Amino acid sequence: MSEPFGPWTLTDLEDKRLKAYTKLNDLISRRAAEHDQLFQRDKNEQRQVPQLYVNLPGLVCRAAADLVLSQPPTISAEDEAVQERIDALAARSKLHRLSWRSVYWTCALGDAYLTVADVPQGAQSAKQKPLPVLTLRRAIGTVARGVRAEDPPHLRQFLFRSKLGAVDLFTEHTAGAIQHYAYTGGTKAKLPEGYAERIETKEALPLVIHLAAWRERDEDEAFGESDFEGTEDLVFEVANRLRQIQRILDRHAEPPMNVPDGVLDETSQLAVRTRKVFERGVDGAGMEYVTWQSQLGEAYNEIDRLVKLISLMTETPAALWGMDEAGQAESGRALKFKLLSGLGKARRTGGMLREALIEAVNMALRREDVLAGKKPGEYEIEVALPETFIADEMDTADYIERMRRAQAMSARRAVELGQGLTGDDLEQEVAAIESEVAPPPVPGLEGGRF
Repeated sequence: MSEPFGPWTLTDLEDKRLKAYTKLNDLISRRAAEHDQLFQRDKNEQRQVPQLYVNLPGLVCRAAADLVLSQPPTISAEDEAVQERIDALAARSKLHRLSWRSVYWTCALGDAYLTVADVPQGAQSAKQKPLPVLTLRRAIGTVARGVRAEDPPHLRQFLFRSKLGAVDLFTEHTAGAIQHYAYTGGTKAKLPEGYAERIETKEALPLVIHLAAWRERDEDEAFGESDFEGTEDLVFEVANRLRQIQRILDRHAEPPMNVPDGVLDETSQLAVRTRKVFERGVDGAGMEYVTWQSQLGEAYNEIDRLVKLISLMTETPAALWGMDEAGQAESGRALKFKLLSGLGKARRTGGMLREALIEAVNMALRREDVLAGKKPGEYEIEVALPETFIADEMDTADYIERMRRAQAMSARRAVELGQGLTGDDLEQEVAAIESEVAPPPVPGLEGGRF
């Protein structure tokens, strides 16, 4: 068993997972230098060495979030009153930003948590009842238990640690209750002002949703795996190559050169007294810097190979970084082929987020009922993630035309899909189109024949 973690005593596996989260969090910050052995070696050999860290892990996570969430998710319910409550919840929770950060941190650390928090609303917040808001908790400083698929949901437990000055504040979520603890130097202390020791939620489940990337850990199947886990050595090698390039440029201010015939004078010196432009030989040969073209050229090629390997291992299309060498995509279909290596991950990530949002919004609506003194209801909602990042209007129009020609799509569905209309706007557009369609000809009156 490991040392105490607030009110809990962690197992060896939980302690190992916490340390892994801390390291992954370091890798997307300047603290990555603490784990870079190549940088530490160079730092010991030289007086001043820049870190030159390229935050490729952060780029990988941002690309994943951008591919899934170029626009906010759409949460819908058939009941209009419920829909109004969902829209208000989305506005309070800043749904687009919340969803984007959820994907980013889940891809970065492998796990993240959506929580339902009670937040007072309005200027007269002291007199108004609080309303539920969806918030994100990163996996760093977090322990979860009972989150396997086969574990009973009511036995799930979550413990979040946060810093409040010199105090370690722990928040424990269990079925029906939220418990707060304060510790200073490993010793239990008094809770800061404004924190209740215990909150009864009157909910059968903890007000926490676990998000786990669909890349399972071999030794811990209930938890996800970071998108860039296992690539840290490659990232450090990229930074090392950049330092080597800088070292070469600084050391060789006047590197050796190969020059074509006629450039050297009778004393074997460069004839630079009267000119700064040198002639090129009949074979096209010109001046060449020996050191730069050999060492630097290979260093740049190695960086390209390392970045491509990181892109391959993290399932991140090079086109998302603007590094695709195959030219521009002229249609959404062509762009899909360029993004093919990342679309599978985007589907997995989107599926994870969709399931979590459905559960979190349901839980928030039930919490709103409890706060209003009502019996928690049962809600049927849907969450859609529009693929606007690779949408193409011409491809969509071509698809609709083919389906309509084959009589496999109604006019209503065509307008909904082609123009993105819903509700009254959809009905008005369908009615306008039907009114403009000419009535069919009367039999026997075609072509002016009576």
